[in-house]
Amino acid sequence: DYVFHTEYKSNLKYDLDYIRPDNKIIVLDKYRGDNKKLILPPVDVIKSSAFKHNIYVEEIVIPYEVQVIEGESFVGCSRLKKIDIQANIKSINMLTFEDCINLEEVILPNTLKIIEALAFQGCLSLSKLNFQMMKGLMEEM
Repeated sequence: DYVFHTEYKSNLKYDLDYIRPDNKIIVLDKYRGDNKKLILPPVDVIKSSAFKHNIYVEEIVIPYEVQVIEGESFVGCSRLKKIDIQANIKSINMLTFEDCINLEEVILPNTLKIIEALAFQGCLSLSKLNFQMMKGLMEEM
């Protein structure tokens, strides 16, 4: 079973800590679970160090509702192999995926404008950055 912030219900299990700094946004503060594959719930922000040094997660899907992925959110996730960012983000911040040594594939959203320096530093296995094309652009081709 996922255990969500009180307003979320599901049959899946998460070990997530949430904070609501202004009672309007939902911030994923820390993931404490041991799931290999995660589809994150619709939060607004993934906090810096939320997944730092997690040794279990291999694949993560970040949903569209996420507006911000703070820098260093996934530092040292040694087993992370694939991340699908469906989020409505404009940038990937410095050191967001630093030392994810087994990260092979990242699917990036069509809203992405900037990948900051060192965002993927130490990602020795990274071989595929997949940029999702905008639907309208694909229809024009």
